Amino acid sequence: MTPGNIVILNGTSSSGKTSILKALQGVLDAPYLDAGIDKFLWMLPDRYLREPLWHEVFEYLWREEHGAMTLTIQAGPVGRAVMSGMHHAIAALARAGSNVVADHVLLEPAWVQECAALFSDLPAFLVGGALSA
Repeated sequence: MTPGNIVILNGTSSSGKTSILKALQGVLDAPYLDAGIDKFLWMLPDRYLREPLWHEVFEYLWREEHGAMTLTIQAGPVGRAVMSGMHHAIAALARAGSNVVADHVLLEPAWVQECAALFSDLPAFLVGGALSA
């Protein structure tokens, strides 16, 4: 079986990734499945999508850098598991012959490494750069 293509649209929150994803689905001849980050996060039980459990998905931390306070976001244990599951699911869909487009926020270098390993033998494209953690 010929594997499907993978297109990962990486960027910060609210940068237009989902709009680009929908536009691609509208113009590409072949069907592309939307397997983006929000699809996977919304699979969580509602109680994890708000406090006090949201910090198990993502944590927001203020840190001082060069004399200024900056907000950093990191995944909690549930968020790491969901993102790893997303990466594995995307690879499985492509191996089964489906084309996939996914909007993502590659917060952690480990996620980039995992995607590189899982997608190494597949036609995969990263649009946007990897974010530094």
